[in-house]
Amino acid sequence: MISRIFYPIGQGAFYAERHKGFNVVYDCGEWKNSKKAEKLVKQSFSADEDIDILFISHFDYDHINKVGTLRDRVRKIKHVVLPVLHANEKNLLINLLSIVDETYVELVRTPEQYFGEGTRIIYVNSSKDGTEPDDNGLNLTDLIPDRTTEIASGTRLLANINSKTNYTWVYVPYNHEYKARGTKLISEMSSAGYDVEQMKNDPQYALQQITNVKSRKLIRKIYDKLQGRINQNSMLVYSGPISGTSSELYDYFHYGSIRSERYFHPRPLRIDGRTGCIYCGDSDLNKIDLKNVYNLYWENVGTIQIPHHGDIKSFNISPFIDDEIVCPISVGTNNSYGHPSYTVIADLLREGCHVALVTEEFNSELIQTIRNI
Repeated sequence: MISRIFYPIGQGAFYAERHKGFNVVYDCGEWKNSKKAEKLVKQSFSADEDIDILFISHFDYDHINKVGTLRDRVRKIKHVVLPVLHANEKNLLINLLSIVDETYVELVRTPEQYFGEGTRIIYVNSSKDGTEPDDNGLNLTDLIPDRTTEIASGTRLLANINSKTNYTWVYVPYNHEYKARGTKLISEMSSAGYDVEQMKNDPQYALQQITNVKSRKLIRKIYDKLQGRINQNSMLVYSGPISGTSSELYDYFHYGSIRSERYFHPRPLRIDGRTGCIYCGDSDLNKIDLKNVYNLYWENVGTIQIPHHGDIKSFNISPFIDDEIVCPISVGTNNSYGHPSYTVIADLLREGCHVALVTEEFNSELIQTIRNI
């Protein structure tokens, strides 16, 4: 049995999958960095458990600020998969995090040191760097501890989770680079009188130059205004069976007080193998053709996490047409950004999709249970 959990973290992201003896987490953060979120993360795993794979989609604060809590809670995080950052983007993030929360500077600068001995770091290259994924995939059991590895977008991560069953479960990260994503940040920072080029080249710029409280508050205001659009990368992940190997799988959902076979309203059980999920992070569906990126797995996709808390600017209805997709949206009930967009919800409902608003309220969790026949 597999449990896929969209935790009630609110305006952030914290998702997990529990296989028998194998745990996976995608992002771990919340915009307010609240005690409630801290408690949720601590209660989600025990001190004698391992996280076999931690995926970090990107380094916006609301996606990473509980990673330290998770790291300190569990026995070990065995593999961390994250997007490759260019040197100038890394420096810019380091400078910003020095103002927002310097706790996570080391995570960006040297994840190998942040997670410590025994954690393997896997960097996913941009989809535009010209490299092709290995058709055979990457078997995680073949990696050497304390070593880093770079892989191409679209590389299958094989974990031998279900060697005794008739299906093969894989994780497929895709690192899309948005060339123009950071232009708004550059414009805002330059208008406020900061030397953005220096911030890109000198990771100590913020600490050396931005010492007064007024200046720090201004940078934080700019950061918040951009609603998490500060870096160029956002890594998606497909989780599910390889095409043609999932006919003996079925699933059901528990959403708040609703428990149902496959959907949130009464329907006959569908044994169709659509147990795959795409985690989208803060990606822009106007820039990424989901069906093309994950065409080898699309017949198995039944769940898609709606990116960027249901922001209309990051949404495109095309992948959801006539597919009756289950669509969790992580969103804070009192967020200041107007998320989620009513238009996004209305478009999804018109296509017969099933929207689950996963807020900070504990009864809004979405749990998908996947079993063999």
